[in-house]
Amino acid sequence: MEYCSACKSILKPEYTFCPFCGAKRPGQADGAGTDPADSNEVLLLAKPEKDDVVIYRSWEVIETKLKKTAPPKPPVPPKTDEGKTVIAKDPKTPVPDPPEPPAPEPPKSPKNYEGEIPIEEIAQALPGAVVRIGDIPWHVLWMRADSCLLVADQPVVKMALTESSHQVSWRTSRLRKWLNNTFISEFFTPAQRERLQTVKNSTSIRRKDGYDFIESTEERVSILSRQEYEFYVSRCSHHSWELYAEPGLVRDLSSDTSGSGSVLTLSVQNGKENWVEARTYVRAQIYPMIWWRMNN
Repeated sequence: MEYCSACKSILKPEYTFCPFCGAKRPGQADGAGTDPADSNEVLLLAKPEKDDVVIYRSWEVIETKLKKTAPPKPPVPPKTDEGKTVIAKDPKTPVPDPPEPPAPEPPKSPKNYEGEIPIEEIAQALPGAVVRIGDIPWHVLWMRADSCLLVADQPVVKMALTESSHQVSWRTSRLRKWLNNTFISEFFTPAQRERLQTVKNSTSIRRKDGYDFIESTEERVSILSRQEYEFYVSRCSHHSWELYAEPGLVRDLSSDTSGSGSVLTLSVQNGKENWVEARTYVRAQIYPMIWWRMNN
């Protein structure tokens, strides 16, 4: 292998001049050989002080091969004004729009009763009709000029009158406090609470020692007494008796001389009434009673 005396480039035997520095190769006649710049042959440039070898080709060859072998650059997705990347659609193969999500199912309506009327039309109701306040259906037991008596169609809680067998007072009972506080706040909206009338109730306390007395209270939510049940329910249509398919407390109390107390419970099966005197701490199904104001 022969090197150029001026730039130390590798020279082929047929070269007369060094293609890199133009120095004439010693011992060659003028015009002999081939100028590497006119060919597409590979030229090697070796530097004696280094171990590497650099390969050179003419620029036209490099440019042609780059165009043929270079992989195409992937398209850059355009960006929106908000900086979010949007994938452009290929016009030749249009992408279908995604299917619309299915419409949400309508909410399931609560149980409907035959002849059930909206609470807004309660003024046209007759005893025995069913209206709905919130999630609770109520039976109309009695109508007045400005208000009506309603009793829940279903029990709202299972609770004892009191937690003690010695407590026989409706006025201080745990059940009365729950109905007029927790029940009102959880089952009625603020606007509906304004419709609940405060009424006076009388509870008979029958003592076995012969000293009976009447206890007077005022509340917005109560439970039927036996006298109220017999007066109002008998005037309703037959289906209203389904109110008492399970035991419900009736607000009649009794006590003996030792101070222990009992309360009347009622169940109706197939139209047959069953009255039971149970201890005040026995839990039973509770059917609330309210007086609803029809006019503001």
